[in-house]
Amino acid sequence: MKLFLEGLRGIGKTTAILKGIQSSSIKAVGFVSVRILDNIGETVGFCIMPIDKVKASTLHYKNPLINPNRIFLSGDKQNRKVNLSAFNNIDEFLKDYKKADLIVMDEIGGIDLKVASFKDCIYSILNSNLNCIGTIKSKSNYNQMKKCVSTTFEDKEADYLRELILSSDNGNIVDFTFDNKSEVECAVNDYLNLCMRNKT
Repeated sequence: MKLFLEGLRGIGKTTAILKGIQSSSIKAVGFVSVRILDNIGETVGFCIMPIDKVKASTLHYKNPLINPNRIFLSGDKQNRKVNLSAFNNIDEFLKDYKKADLIVMDEIGGIDLKVASFKDCIYSILNSNLNCIGTIKSKSNYNQMKKCVSTTFEDKEADYLRELILSSDNGNIVDFTFDNKSEVECAVNDYLNLCMRNKT
């Protein structure tokens, strides 16, 4: 089963997933894209982190949990600097993933698709029968990123990723909006409970 959320930036997609996992006993592995904030709450970057180290979807830039080598976007929001090496060695986030109840893949479908090893690992998981939850860049967010990040983008790969999720067994992409926020949060919890029931 695969469940992915899409929606406006900062609407609470990752937070809904984190809350659901933290309130359950499910064994999850994977990665989360954490927003890095400065002293006045402005976004100054994004960092990929293992799910077991993340309690919230935002961190202050001085937080010691942030690994500088895992910051994949940084700088002014109109001209983000790209660090594709942040996506190398994805195995660090997926140790014993076949033994886990759930794999978390947060904020996929952007510049991460430019890194072959990262992309291949994502595709392999989506082609498997493993339970997976995460967020995927909506088309509007994807197009917005293209305007403020000075790099080429893999448009065909982004479309393929979306098709791969929807074509997998019980694969679903849910639009997370202000109007359906509570319903989607309940759907996330129901999905996690189903993953736990299927384990037994």
